[in-house]
Amino acid sequence: SQFGLISTKGTLPDLKNLLSAWRNRLPNEHDPVSIWSDLLTWRSHIFSAITHNFQWSEPTALATLHDKPWTAIRMARAARKHKMKDVALMSLAKLTDQAMDVTDAFVKLREQIVLCRDSNAPQEYQNGLNIVQTTNLSFFDEKQKSELFRLKGIFFSNLKHKPQANQAFCHSIQICPNYGKAWSSWGDYCAGLSNHIENKIVAAGSGLKDKAPLTKKSIQYLVQAMGCYLEAINCGDDDARLNLPKCMWMARRDGDKGKILSETLERRGKLLPEWMWIPWIPQLLTSLGRTEHHASKRILAGICVRYPQALYFFLRTYYLERLDANQNARADKSAGKAASKDSTSSNYAQELVNTLRKSHPGLWVAMEAITDELINRFRPSFEEELPTAINALLQRALPQKELLHKRSVNGKDNSQALLASFSKTLNRVSAKFFRPVVSDFSQSSDHRSRKEKEFSLRYKEMFEKDFLVKGSEKSNEFDLDIIIERLRKWKKLLLPQVALLPKNLPLSHLSPALAITSFDSSDLLDSQNNGSYKLIIPSGASREFTTTITAAAKSTAAAVAAAASAEGRSANSSPSSSVEIPGKYLTTLGARPRPELHPKLIRFSAGVEVMQRDGNAVRRLGMLGSDGKTYHFAFQYVAPYSTWSGERSAQVNYLFDYVIRKNLISARKNYSLKITPLIPLAQKLRMTMESLDEFSLDDVFKHDCKQHGKDPDGPKQFFRKEMAAFFSEKNETPGDSNKGSNEFNVTTKQLEVFNEICRSRVSNDILLQFLFSKFSDAESLFTFRKVFTNQLAANCLLQYTFCATDRTPSKFVFNARDGEVLTPDFQLSYSNRGLLEQKKLPFRLTRNIRKAIGETNFDGTFIPAMASMAGAFSAKASQMNSCLCLLLRDDIISW
Repeated sequence: SQFGLISTKGTLPDLKNLLSAWRNRLPNEHDPVSIWSDLLTWRSHIFSAITHNFQWSEPTALATLHDKPWTAIRMARAARKHKMKDVALMSLAKLTDQAMDVTDAFVKLREQIVLCRDSNAPQEYQNGLNIVQTTNLSFFDEKQKSELFRLKGIFFSNLKHKPQANQAFCHSIQICPNYGKAWSSWGDYCAGLSNHIENKIVAAGSGLKDKAPLTKKSIQYLVQAMGCYLEAINCGDDDARLNLPKCMWMARRDGDKGKILSETLERRGKLLPEWMWIPWIPQLLTSLGRTEHHASKRILAGICVRYPQALYFFLRTYYLERLDANQNARADKSAGKAASKDSTSSNYAQELVNTLRKSHPGLWVAMEAITDELINRFRPSFEEELPTAINALLQRALPQKELLHKRSVNGKDNSQALLASFSKTLNRVSAKFFRPVVSDFSQSSDHRSRKEKEFSLRYKEMFEKDFLVKGSEKSNEFDLDIIIERLRKWKKLLLPQVALLPKNLPLSHLSPALAITSFDSSDLLDSQNNGSYKLIIPSGASREFTTTITAAAKSTAAAVAAAASAEGRSANSSPSSSVEIPGKYLTTLGARPRPELHPKLIRFSAGVEVMQRDGNAVRRLGMLGSDGKTYHFAFQYVAPYSTWSGERSAQVNYLFDYVIRKNLISARKNYSLKITPLIPLAQKLRMTMESLDEFSLDDVFKHDCKQHGKDPDGPKQFFRKEMAAFFSEKNETPGDSNKGSNEFNVTTKQLEVFNEICRSRVSNDILLQFLFSKFSDAESLFTFRKVFTNQLAANCLLQYTFCATDRTPSKFVFNARDGEVLTPDFQLSYSNRGLLEQKKLPFRLTRNIRKAIGETNFDGTFIPAMASMAGAFSAKASQMNSCLCLLLRDDIISW
């Protein structure tokens, strides 16, 4: 009616604001095409009504009252993204006789060309190339012309016309040097040429006499590709950021003489913003010992200055590891070249440490004081650590015993080599836990030394007597069964003492220094205090702690003033001078961090929780942030390989989560991976962010056993007893010595015992009953099971992909509040040749887990979720390949 009234007056309405708002009010890209069609079809009807009411006006003026061309093009783009080519062509066909501006005409043309590109058919490639070559480019701007030449280069490349493709890409860059997509496409083309030459060299094998010219040409293509990728990122192409690990992976091709790839990485990598390199800090650190060390050092130096807290923990741990490696190399004079590499990497690490300390002296003092306290005070005592070693030896001995019985049945016996290996390990355990104690005369160290001396006096003689670590005339009576029996005796002896540890400890008793540490959070709105920190020391602080901090502050006062004077700013102007809650730089991939918005550490919680996990005492400490939340961290002592392996596994989760969220189908179903930050504090200590609502399957089982008065170790003991009786019977009556039949009999017996345990000792609804106790209404339980199923599907896909089948009940952890499934101790399984070794069990999906998710969720959610996420990974296979190669290379070297 309003349109009719305006039409009678002979005036046109002003709809520019409405049309602009409608362009911004669209469904999500991952929403189904039906939603796009409903909305855009309704808008087309509105535009038709407007055109009908004002058809008396001039065509140019009438075109400003509707947005039909853009609406049809946007519908075609949404259909193309969802692989619906016919729908996209049908939408574009509506614009045959439609008048439109130059921008809409270009977008329509581009959609037609891209549809030909995505068809994966030579005839369609030729059709798309014909469209580009017959287009009049005089109406388009530089960026639009560059895009058309980029598409032209892609068609030539797909049609195997290499010279024309290279010329088209060059022309695209010459027209618009700031167009990131053109650089990325040219980089993909050059990388493809290099891979083609490498495959040619591999296929020729020893038949190719002179490989040097081809190798040189391949490296030249890689240099060109690396430069293109880095320039694309610098021009603002967000999708090109996944090519950063590909550039780092390319640098491995540098030889000892020529380092052209490393020089390219150093020259162009320093031009990128430092935050783009943060997700790859562990790989940059390990590169300090390789040919690309100059480039890595320069990039890390930039991160030291701009984002010090993103690098601090990783750099500190890496530096300490390199120092230990240098000491071991000096002791081993035959190390040679390896010792030289360790020395070089440790020198570079030391330079970076000095850079970080000089750039942020006040922050360095505060973080060093806190980290030293965490390492020294949260280190487990010998009473806690020895049961861990005993348990590890027992877990190693039990499968060996079963294997030994199998081989004895088959007529093979290698028990002597096995016993020699165990004897050597037991000698190392004795040397570690019962070594002479040397005191350094500090109060905390003197207390620790006294405890270690008491522990040695109490257990040393008994340990050596039981395990014959010094040798004995009766060593021939020392077999694997005796070792297992005595390991169990020591486990029963030590575990009750670990269990006697209080569930909660006052932080003031464990670490008085941390208990009294308090920071004054800065106000973002306070222009006079842009993030400076204040370390508040109460009057009741110990003399030792007060003296240490005061002396450190005085020693750095001059350095702070000098740095501020040199940089032309005040000492309090650093945005990163407040101590942040750790792990905030590790939760996103491809997003710029905002340190000013990260929660800052205010103080530590008053209590420390002590938890028992696999016979290990794990301490958990809370950190109160400036946002009012308490962040809980668990401190775990692990092998050095496990420390960095856990971080690399976390990187895999970051990478896969990023890919899942970018995929249309996965994003539509809200799939994601739980990202758990892992922060290395020292060679054997890592800090893991946890939630109080997290439980493992082992916790759930023990909770059920406690309610019903059962022994949690009952099923294990029953299994071992039945299998021991079976092997004992086999040894008495060997029977058929055929290997296949014996293995079949063992497997059959194991399955029989397992079925008996499932029937009479462990029910299949323990996890489900636990969930019933956590949720009071059906709606909350339904939501939990839905999210839990999606998370489980992602976790199982990772287990299968990386052969991480060691997912014992204690390592299957989930959040009972939101259903997220975690991946603690996600260790990859390798064969003796360094390849991922697939086990018979692809992933953990036991009776209790399947019962908890339900048959409906299993058939309707679990299976489609795994398929959708696998499709998301395969869609990014070319970019994921280099990322995974980079991650697995460091993992295999450490392994």
